[in-house]
Amino acid sequence: SNIRRASLTDVFRAKVSLWDVGDSSSPTRIHHFKGHELKYGYRSEAWIAAFDCWHKDIIISGGDDGKLCGWDLRTSCTTPIFTRYYDAGVCSAQFDQHREHRLAVGGYYGSVDIYDMRSLRSTSRGRGGSNQEAVNTFNAGGGVWRLKWHPTNVGVLAGACMRGGVRIFQDPTNVDQPHDMVNYYHGHPSSSLAYGVDWIRCCGEDSSISDDMMV
Repeated sequence: SNIRRASLTDVFRAKVSLWDVGDSSSPTRIHHFKGHELKYGYRSEAWIAAFDCWHKDIIISGGDDGKLCGWDLRTSCTTPIFTRYYDAGVCSAQFDQHREHRLAVGGYYGSVDIYDMRSLRSTSRGRGGSNQEAVNTFNAGGGVWRLKWHPTNVGVLAGACMRGGVRIFQDPTNVDQPHDMVNYYHGHPSSSLAYGVDWIRCCGEDSSISDDMMV
């Protein structure tokens, strides 16, 4: 299909919406469901929603309720396919465009966790959501607000980690290879919070893509 779709979160009502933003000048909402809720029914803010770039019918969402949820768009989305509980809100998640099943997740709990989607299972309420079944785990030094895989270099991940600054992590496919933070950006004042990061895809005179530029 040539229809483009965008997954959006309704922050204030903790709902997840899916829009058809194809050739029409007016986007059409094709899914709208309750994704997150605090204990006793109190409203929870939804912070992130992301498509599985390998499986078009699967999305995940994260919220202030400390939950990461998986959804199958072929269903009514009244029940998630899995729910994982964390110590604090889940703010960022991104599927790896180079490696099928690879998912990076981060949140206010201060770590970046790498998962294989084939191994993800629901966890019980309370501690341990980020520690169970993770392929790799990185200390972020603060809450993880945004994650971006490198567009060309496999296993390189940038994170905007609020008080932890902007960090670059190496996540190799082979677990025997070194995996750790490999770079740190010091450009923001120490009192600043890092909320956003992305890679710059700029072509030089030789039309090659820069491998080490980010914003």
